[in-house]
Amino acid sequence: MFLHGKEADGPRIETWHLGKMLKHLEASGDIARMDLVQLEFGLFPILEYGDAKGPKILYEAIPTEPELFNELIRMVYKRRHGETEELRS
Repeated sequence: MFLHGKEADGPRIETWHLGKMLKHLEASGDIARMDLVQLEFGLFPILEYGDAKGPKILYEAIPTEPELFNELIRMVYKRRHGETEELRS
């Protein structure tokens, strides 16, 4: 619900708190790196990434994980009829 904005009248979490949460999760080592990447990608539209901190794990993963880069592009630019096409090598 939170990532999809389903609770329009629900309480809003300040972006500062989300940034602190992400830093804590990263430092704890309790969550897998790719799970952090997905979390940062999901939170990207609501976080203020104008400062130097940014979505650190996401930005590190994109140039080093080509499959992740392809997946993110497909997620952002879905076909109008919803079908996905396999990428050709």
